[in-house]
Amino acid sequence: MHFKLCDYLKIPILSPNEIPNISEDVLKELLETGQRNWSAASIPINDNNSIIVHNPTHSDARQQSNIMHELAHIICGHKVENSKLANNLSGFLRNYDEKHENEAEWFGACLQLPRPALIYSLKSNLSEDDIALKYKASIEMVKYRINISGVKKQLRYIR
Repeated sequence: MHFKLCDYLKIPILSPNEIPNISEDVLKELLETGQRNWSAASIPINDNNSIIVHNPTHSDARQQSNIMHELAHIICGHKVENSKLANNLSGFLRNYDEKHENEAEWFGACLQLPRPALIYSLKSNLSEDDIALKYKASIEMVKYRINISGVKKQLRYIR
């Protein structure tokens, strides 16, 4: 998959098999036996840069959603507590901040299906299935964004 927004923001996207020196055991856990246990993670490299590691075994729509969620964390400036970073990657991946997660969930969905894209698609009489295909989104994500954004209501007023 290609993530243009990541390219624009100069945020590298890696799958586990692209991480140098990762062991075969870890790869097997991430991509085979434990593939359902994780989606993606944004990992700070320094104060200004991050990378995103994502699960390539998920569907294209899920990968897109995962990446946009992690981009939302980065763009919003969500930081991992130093105490969590000191516990190496396992501590970092277990970091959970409900406010940050809710914000990233909402903003990530907006990044994946921005309001102008929804308006354009609906004005073009694209079905929800067509929108999902065009933007590599799940039907559930398309329905969520259409409902939460109120674009159908807005278009009724315009027409």
